[in-house]
Amino acid sequence: MISNPGGFVEGVTLQNLLVVEPKPRNPLLADAVKRIGLAERTGRGVDLIYQGLLRYWRPEPDYSRSDTTTVVVHLSSAAPDVDFLRMIIAAEEKSGAPLPLDSLIILARLRKERRLGVTELAKAIQKNEPSARAVLERLAVEIYGTSINK
Repeated sequence: MISNPGGFVEGVTLQNLLVVEPKPRNPLLADAVKRIGLAERTGRGVDLIYQGLLRYWRPEPDYSRSDTTTVVVHLSSAAPDVDFLRMIIAAEEKSGAPLPLDSLIILARLRKERRLGVTELAKAIQKNEPSARAVLERLAVEIYGTSINK
């Protein structure tokens, strides 16, 4: 469990945490941390947290205890799912690139819940339904070598 005094910066909510433009609470401190190499230049630390957990099929970070005075994130230490990791590695080797965060979120949700519609998956990646469909199409090709439109 990690907590940080002060709520999310203006414009950031649980519903847009993955897609909102990064806004540091203290721009000077954020710049200093980036310059010494302790943070990535784009400020997308939330993405890195999600990717690090979902890649091993651990539960995604839980920000639900955050409020207007504190940001709280719970990171699970559950055992990784080795079969899920093997599937991710195989897909990445096939495509020659790491799977994007949207793909990891969708794969993790489908592995957990098995049957989800595009509407639910779009909410999970915090994007619209056409974006979710595009991710599903890419996954079908990358993992199964087939199109979902056939």
